[in-house]
Amino acid sequence: MAEGPPAVHTVDRQLNNLRQLGGDDLLREVVGLFLSTMPARLEAARMAAQARNWGELANALHSLRSAAGNLGALAVQQSAQQLEDLIHAGRVAEVASLLEQLERGLTEVLAYLRTQAGGGTCR
Repeated sequence: MAEGPPAVHTVDRQLNNLRQLGGDDLLREVVGLFLSTMPARLEAARMAAQARNWGELANALHSLRSAAGNLGALAVQQSAQQLEDLIHAGRVAEVASLLEQLERGLTEVLAYLRTQAGGGTCR
């Protein structure tokens, strides 16, 4: 299990699975894509929430949820799913606090992946 914040505990297992599936090249590609696209996806979610554009927020969260699941970031994936569920249920007053939780978890995962990429795990 990974050391560090709870949001990253399942990531190592998925990184190892990716390495076994396609070698280091696949691992580098998937992690690189995640690192390069997730900040923009998170920003899109933030902007949609600020604009109270719930449909756009749900779309951004769906994309974010799928990508997080691919990397084994289950806490982030679950937060995104909960947010989508709230939006679809019309419980938008509860979105802000859970979006902050998702942001914290995603920030932890991104930082962890950057340290792993720099430390050789993703090379």
